[in-house]
Amino acid sequence: MINTNRTALITGASSGIGTVYAKTLAKEGWGLIVVGRRNERLTKLKQEIQLHHKVNIQILVADLSVNEDLEHLLSVIDHSPGIELLINNAGFGSSGDYFKSKYSIQQQMLDVHITACTRIVHHAVPKMIKRGKGAIINVASLSAFFPAPNSYFYCSTKAFMVTFSECMHIDLKSHNIKVQALCPGFTHTEFHSRQGIVHSGNYLQLKLLWKSPQQVVNKSLKALRKSKVICIPGLLNRIIYLFSKVIPNSIYYKLAAHNSDMFLHSKK
Repeated sequence: MINTNRTALITGASSGIGTVYAKTLAKEGWGLIVVGRRNERLTKLKQEIQLHHKVNIQILVADLSVNEDLEHLLSVIDHSPGIELLINNAGFGSSGDYFKSKYSIQQQMLDVHITACTRIVHHAVPKMIKRGKGAIINVASLSAFFPAPNSYFYCSTKAFMVTFSECMHIDLKSHNIKVQALCPGFTHTEFHSRQGIVHSGNYLQLKLLWKSPQQVVNKSLKALRKSKVICIPGLLNRIIYLFSKVIPNSIYYKLAAHNSDMFLHSKK
């Protein structure tokens, strides 16, 4: 158990945005509970952080689609009263024809994006209320606002995370608990490379569309300090989000149907 008065729990911490959250918060003196599926990655992360910062770090190897692993994490939360910041970052994407792929993959997505996220929150928030402060960041995606071909569960579960965060904000603001739904667009992480998506395009396209994990995390933490509920890093991404609010559904559906590759590539 972490012995500190200020602890951040980060799921999906073994790579990408989760790893950067851990390194950035360690610089600010946070104690950490880092959760991920790959022990070697978490161990390396712990060693790297403790080489430069005197903070407590607890590693928890867990696959949040496995009930036994999730129950163990919930037990850790129950015995860690100092958790002041919760970052639900664990997640993954899938591609291909929904009706031809195995449903078990979609079930895993439901288990990680919805079941694990909501159960972790259910265990952590009462302690935040008791402490009179806290913060939650649910890492969703720009895809939450754009239903896409062959992305039934990814877009749907990310949209759930946004609405779930907004509902919590309404109820928890009076308890001095901040809630954020982080909705990144193109980000230089393993998320895209695992799906065979390359960072192609000229310099201007890369500069406007793609963000580094550090840029995303910096924007998220800055927005959290300002109590901004929906955080969309990148000016172009925010313009795209506003576009989703004004375009008629009938036109959007036609665009989505004829640009399936574009929508596949827009996932976090």
